[in-house]
Amino acid sequence: MENSNERLTCEQARNFDLVDYLASLGHHPKKVQANNHWYLSPFREERTPSFRVNRKLNVWADFGDAVPPGKKVSGGNLIDFAVRYHRCTVSEFLISMQSQQGLPMFAKAERKTLTKEELEKDKITILKDIQLSHPALLTYLQSRRISYQLATEHCREVHFRLHDRPYFAIGFKNDAGGYELRNAHFKGSSSPKGFTHIHAEQQAPGVAVFEGFFSYLSYLSLVPQCEREDRDSVVLNSLVFFESARPVLESYKTVDLFLDNNAPGKRITDYARSLDRRLYKDKSHTYKNYDDFNHLHCHFGESKKKGKKLLP
Repeated sequence: MENSNERLTCEQARNFDLVDYLASLGHHPKKVQANNHWYLSPFREERTPSFRVNRKLNVWADFGDAVPPGKKVSGGNLIDFAVRYHRCTVSEFLISMQSQQGLPMFAKAERKTLTKEELEKDKITILKDIQLSHPALLTYLQSRRISYQLATEHCREVHFRLHDRPYFAIGFKNDAGGYELRNAHFKGSSSPKGFTHIHAEQQAPGVAVFEGFFSYLSYLSLVPQCEREDRDSVVLNSLVFFESARPVLESYKTVDLFLDNNAPGKRITDYARSLDRRLYKDKSHTYKNYDDFNHLHCHFGESKKKGKKLLP
């Protein structure tokens, strides 16, 4: 980083090339097919490559995870990989990346087969979900400018266990039954992972697509209902789930992409547009000069052009 006093952001870390990052850890692809780089999994010993990085989308998927039939494979962006690989928090990883100018500070992890007890210890176990009420979570919602009423319509207060310690967070449920979990100090998700499809009783002609649920909630806050009533919504929860969401998205007549204004978001948008420019529409201009819908929402009214209307 040019300025060591400037804190590295999640967006900047996610933009680091996954293939280059894996190479810095000593992991190199066993085969390359177009944009897909196949590796022996960094998480265990294996002889057949089952770990894939799509370099164009800059996301990974681990097809060798021992999961029940029908369960989604694990995957995500660079931060998702690093937190699991180094067994650290997001904050610890960002500090590491910044201090090493984008290179890993952590010691190289040994690839091994984890015991059942170790797997259970690293697993997020949901204890209960209740209506949002904890003051810390309500304060966090205020910092993201999401109203309590809107949050309670779409989220729950989820209590969970991780590394033998209890935690709680705002939980946004996906269609597979897992939760995206957020509080002021934690960002994670429970298994099974997947996207979230929000639809009315009768399917609308169009669908709006978001990367995260705070962007979706901000969209509901900022865009009048009359301007979004002809759209259902899909929250990917991670860009890695774009492909698995495609059958749902392509059942609509129009797909409006409200993805993040960063390199991974733009890669997915460009990729979708290359599939069908008439179906997939890039709507990121709605929050031009902002990271995403929530960033716009948090700073709404601060711009000199206060009277400018949103164009969803």
